[in-house]
Amino acid sequence: MRESIGRVLHITLYKCGSQWVKDILTAPEIVRCTQYPNANISFNTFMVGDFDFPAGKFSGPIYGMNKFEWENFASPFDKAIVVMRDPRDRLISSLFSILNSHGTDHFIRLGRELLASFSEDRLRIIWMILQASQFKRFYETWNASSGPNVLIVRYEDLINDTANEFKKIFSFLERDIPLVVLESVVERNSFERRSGRERGEESKFNHHRKGVAKDWEKYFTLEHGKLWETLYPGFLKDIGYESRNDWWKELSKSATLLQSPQFSLSEVMEKRNEFLECEILAKENEIKRLVDICEERLDLIKLLDSELKKGKYVSGS
Repeated sequence: MRESIGRVLHITLYKCGSQWVKDILTAPEIVRCTQYPNANISFNTFMVGDFDFPAGKFSGPIYGMNKFEWENFASPFDKAIVVMRDPRDRLISSLFSILNSHGTDHFIRLGRELLASFSEDRLRIIWMILQASQFKRFYETWNASSGPNVLIVRYEDLINDTANEFKKIFSFLERDIPLVVLESVVERNSFERRSGRERGEESKFNHHRKGVAKDWEKYFTLEHGKLWETLYPGFLKDIGYESRNDWWKELSKSATLLQSPQFSLSEVMEKRNEFLECEILAKENEIKRLVDICEERLDLIKLLDSELKKGKYVSGS
């Protein structure tokens, strides 16, 4: 590998338009101009700890990688495009996705069953707010980190002025994309073309549900906002999604579709503990399965070694 050939990483979180961004950055017409072919590498860093990205190629989306993890392996020639989204919009989008449209792997099924067990929508949002803590490090380490090798992009800007925001991305990559090419790729990958609906027209059971910003305001009650700021004081202001810390005081006491009695935080915490216990059990079972496989392979190695020592296997036979 020639170190002078840099790598381009698309780093983000789930529900930040990751597939949409990737599809534009790896469109054939775009790749001909950027000379960064798709390495077809995408994973969640919560699940994978060993990073290996090929030189001269585009890798991503890489989910959850914080700035310190990036700096641990990045060369002076590598570049990172980091896409963020208002964490409250991510929360609502994730809630609908888990309940209605996401995949069927074990942890999604587990989350879906747990969320479905709550007696009201308000409790589901409280549970999602409690889960938001695992993404704070991502936002906090990348916040205000733009520079020669890192470009921070906001999902909200991408959907409001798509062509110009992608022009900024390609300028960051020091690549010139003809306007006619860029506009053609952007139009082909628009929300309207991908979903068959106008942006803002909701389909709860579709992966492309709504495609708008500030959708969280429709679902957060006054109590939700107060709980968020209690758990994560100053966080939204620090990352630039609010101008002050008492933003929650302007929320309605009863948001649309969430007209229910005062939530029980103890009920949510009990459900969260049940979920975490199930996660631990699933991981323990997976570890046991891998240990059993390793033991079987070790027994086979010992058997082959024993046979070899007996002279049963001769080189070339």
